[in-house]
Amino acid sequence: MEYRKLVRRRFQDVCDEVMSVAEKNGLGVVGELDMSGTLRAKGFTFPDMRIFLLCNPAYANKFLSAAPEMASILPCHLSITACEGGVEIAASPLSYLTRDMELENDVKATVEAVDAKLKAMVDQLAS
Repeated sequence: MEYRKLVRRRFQDVCDEVMSVAEKNGLGVVGELDMSGTLRAKGFTFPDMRIFLLCNPAYANKFLSAAPEMASILPCHLSITACEGGVEIAASPLSYLTRDMELENDVKATVEAVDAKLKAMVDQLAS
C-alpha cells in the first residue's frame, strides 16, 4: 500500500525539489534511479520516472541493528512518475513493508516516525 498523490506540476520541477524537501524532513537522498532512462535504453516506451533512495543514518542503524532482515527494504523509496494530467508522487510506508516482521516497540515507533516523514515529503512535493 503506497501513499500517493497526483499533482498538476512538471515532472522535472518536482524532481528538482526532492533533495531540499528530504533535508527538511531529516532524510538524505543517497541515490537516484532513472527508471525511464534505463527502460528506454532497452527499447521500451516508458513515461518519465525516477526513484529516489532516502535514508537517515541513525534510523538505518537502529533498524539494521535490531532487524538485519530490514536490509532488503532499505533505503526508503520515493517515486516520481509523469502521467496523464501531471505527476504522481508515491512512497511505500515502512509500516506496510514491515507488517510481518516481529519488531521491538522502540523500532516500531521509529518505523512510524519514518512513515510520517515520507508522508510529509509526498504532501510537501505535492503542494
